[in-house]
Amino acid sequence: MRRAALIGCLALIVLVGVALVSGSGDERSTPQRTYVDRPSLFGLNTLTHDNDYSRVARDMAEARRLGAEWVRTYPPAVKPDGKLDFDDLDARLAEIRRHGLMPLVALGGFADTCARRWDGACPPDPGAEKLYARHLRDLVAHARGQLTYYESWNEPDQPVFFQPRPSPERYAALLKLQYRVIKRANPRAQVLFAATGGTNLPFTGRVLRALDGAKVFDAVAVHPYRYAGPDAKTFVKLADGRFVQLTFKDELLAIASLFRRRGYGRLPMWITEFGWGAMGSRGGKGLFTLTQQAVFLQRSYKLIRDDPELDFVKSAFWFNLRDYAPDAIPNPDEEGFRHHGLETTDFERKPAAETYRRLAARGGKT
Repeated sequence: MRRAALIGCLALIVLVGVALVSGSGDERSTPQRTYVDRPSLFGLNTLTHDNDYSRVARDMAEARRLGAEWVRTYPPAVKPDGKLDFDDLDARLAEIRRHGLMPLVALGGFADTCARRWDGACPPDPGAEKLYARHLRDLVAHARGQLTYYESWNEPDQPVFFQPRPSPERYAALLKLQYRVIKRANPRAQVLFAATGGTNLPFTGRVLRALDGAKVFDAVAVHPYRYAGPDAKTFVKLADGRFVQLTFKDELLAIASLFRRRGYGRLPMWITEFGWGAMGSRGGKGLFTLTQQAVFLQRSYKLIRDDPELDFVKSAFWFNLRDYAPDAIPNPDEEGFRHHGLETTDFERKPAAETYRRLAARGGKT
């Protein structure tokens, strides 16, 4: 997830802004309405690195205007009193629902379960699993009726997102814990196997080996980033260590095949991040032109929507709604990811935004 770093700062920005709109957060209220969410093709990542709340406050409305049906959000932080900040969570969910959007929450760590104190990137320390489980249980129980889909982590193969270092075996153990806790708190909830940063089949294969057939997820999340268009073949390392050249479609089929070979059948797949960065008419390092970005978006969404061999792909979340702000808080991403937005930081639409809007208006999978 190209936005997970310093998520606490973003949460603070959103919470302060919502308080201005909603009034005091002293009283906690759980929304009464129960939502029944269904997978649909058009999702958007909206957590742009941006210190300006006046822009952040417009993101959900703009995502809906472009035709998005799903957005990703994040779990609540732990307050100084050791309880989860449900005021912040409720405010974010209310804003998402107010615009007719559906939320997918990408889980992470909790500050008081990790000595490194970076919530989103730190799995529970040994001995802190019970406290982590309690926080997760409280989250799922509180959000029952509001949240159905939980992405178990973000890119656990990346050191910046799984500190102090990635471990397939440790992630497998965490996934088992998460699934058990989530299903007990809400049997209707759906748990997504975490996406790797790009297609990392060796890491995924080791996680599946550690799971040894345990049925502890309902769907698979993927982040198939690539430095070429969807029709081009790029080198991908398979689980057995061999390198092969694959198109975008081939990558998705290869991931699905790995899960099927390990006994998990034909699972639903959610592309919770993908996209191509673009800037101007000449592109740049790690970037394409604005025209190329629009073409790649159109080809990839049409492929996912229309190719019967990809009918297991249920949703695709473009990364990102907006470009990162030039003066944004630091982030761990490569420079090119600052320009993945469908729009500039100030909401000026790129050609890809109009392409996304037209495709979404025609509908997709349900």
